[in-house]
Amino acid sequence: MLTSGEEFVVGLTPNVTVANDGSGDFTNISAALDALPETYTGKYIIYVKERVYDETKSIITGSKNIADGVRIWKTATFAVDSDRFTAMRLGIRNTAGEEKQQTLALRVKADKSIFFNCRIEGNQDTLFAQAYRQFYRSCVILVKPSLPGKPTVVTAHGRRDRQQTTGFVVHHSQTPPTTYGALHGLGCGGL
Repeated sequence: MLTSGEEFVVGLTPNVTVANDGSGDFTNISAALDALPETYTGKYIIYVKERVYDETKSIITGSKNIADGVRIWKTATFAVDSDRFTAMRLGIRNTAGEEKQQTLALRVKADKSIFFNCRIEGNQDTLFAQAYRQFYRSCVILVKPSLPGKPTVVTAHGRRDRQQTTGFVVHHSQTPPTTYGALHGLGCGGL
């Protein structure tokens, strides 16, 4: 998790705290998620203290990949399937390596999910915005080119059905001048 010290957002009180040094309610994120009450109403806030957490559920890392026979949508280091999910100052990294081909760091299939000041890192197919409305603000999405010297491509929309009323808006985005970048896919029913 990428935070400024141990500071938490003013006005938010966490229900539980995760810290792998033992200073929280849980030492790993998976245990905190497993302990979620089934009938809880309202926001349930899990505060993850700044550390590296090597689990497939702060920088969260994992190494699932298609080269080892895992389907692409199941390679995500972190997957979000719950509506109204919010992440702040969170780092997510797939560490499978270039030789493992396609790997997801983050897969999101959750309506009204929000990511603030997050860092998402991986190789080919780093972020899979699978479905519904998602908002990313002040996030860094790093994709290592799968073939050195070849361009990295951002696919704005790869849908097959022109009747879908979905799309991506990329606003005030920066591509580092030392890498290749392109915006592709705008002709598929268009933005």
